Amino acid sequence: MLRSRDSGYEFELDMLIAAKQLGVGFRQVGIETVYIEGNASSHFNPILDSMRIYFVLLRFSFASVLTAVCDNLLFFAVLSWLGAPLPAQVAARLAAVVLHFNLNKRIVFLFRGQGNPVMHRYLGVVAVSGVISYLSLMSLHQMAGVPVITAKILVEGILFLANFVLLRDLVFTSKRQTAVSTDWTAYYKSVPWTARLTRRYTSRCILQALRLAGFGPGRRRPEVYEFGGGNSCFLEPIAAGIRPASYHVVDTNPLGLDLLRRRTADATLPVVLHQDDVLRLDAPKAADVVFSVGLIEHFEPSGTARCVSAHFDTVKPGGWVLVSFPTPTWLYRFIRGALELAGLWKFQDERPLDRDEVMRAAGSHAELVWEKTLWPLGLTQHMMLFRKTVKRSEAGWQAFTLPVTVARESDPARHRQRAHTEPGGEIDGLHHEELAPGVRQ
Repeated sequence: MLRSRDSGYEFELDMLIAAKQLGVGFRQVGIETVYIEGNASSHFNPILDSMRIYFVLLRFSFASVLTAVCDNLLFFAVLSWLGAPLPAQVAARLAAVVLHFNLNKRIVFLFRGQGNPVMHRYLGVVAVSGVISYLSLMSLHQMAGVPVITAKILVEGILFLANFVLLRDLVFTSKRQTAVSTDWTAYYKSVPWTARLTRRYTSRCILQALRLAGFGPGRRRPEVYEFGGGNSCFLEPIAAGIRPASYHVVDTNPLGLDLLRRRTADATLPVVLHQDDVLRLDAPKAADVVFSVGLIEHFEPSGTARCVSAHFDTVKPGGWVLVSFPTPTWLYRFIRGALELAGLWKFQDERPLDRDEVMRAAGSHAELVWEKTLWPLGLTQHMMLFRKTVKRSEAGWQAFTLPVTVARESDPARHRQRAHTEPGGEIDGLHHEELAPGVRQ
């Protein structure tokens, strides 16, 4: 705001516009208006100050109008010279790009962000807009007999507002890196219908990994911890698939844990709920398996590293750690971008992770045994299975699974289940009965 040249009543509007472009949240709060002596001391001039305020709004239209004039003049000149609409459209659009970009960046949106990313987004909008404009004007000209110049002006006029919204919200905007925390209570109250489909595939992949680790019917029953489980959707498949001796769920959201407590009230499998933060979890190193799905990406890089370490801190030497997290494939970026554009994206603090970041976080804790990219989820997840390294001082621990060969898979896509962590208290001692085999959510 120090760059703003406004200092009067119009500064308020400038501030709101700048906040919108910078991704700074704001809300309207009602206050009591007090006029002293009939507002005799007010310096507001209804005519002059209103004109200043409206000028701030008119600035948004100035660049587009000027560019449109130049665009149409060049289009008419090239059309008169070559007699073909396509080269005229391309020439006019290319010339307009340079003028329009700089006017919007410097005068309209007062943008001060990095140049390359915003230029890439701008060129994307220009390309899409140009194709739509050309196809529309040719349709009007050939099917309705509208003269080319008239069709050009009509189409550009219709696209004016659409282009403005795209430039404002997608191009000249600086999103803050620190995202708003995901509202997990709202998520548990209304789980997307797509999650029911993606959970089945994710459950199958989890069981595939656990069987690779040596668990299953007729084998020793492990003690399992699920981090960020909330109202766990993986409890029933895991209970039926490997029949664990006990199942611990660690989460900070009270609603998610309460929903799970109600679901498992009549279960025979010992289910232990911990309302706790995995980053501060004080649990014995006694688990045979610790896993999480969609948890470690909801932190800054240092928090992700600590969260991954917490998995290994909870599992016994020779035990198994399984993590699943979104990874920034082209498919993930495309689907997430579309959801954000439609206002349907709910996981504001989700940070898709590269495989190497997770490998660094695991460090010397363990050996990577198996990994797989879950393409069918659409919002692609990457799943990694580790075995905790047995130190000499811990050689007394006996692992009950056989060594396996390192494997790597890649699969094709559809969505995924989220888990999380937030601050909270503690719920202990909720031991329930075992689930009947074959129960599915």
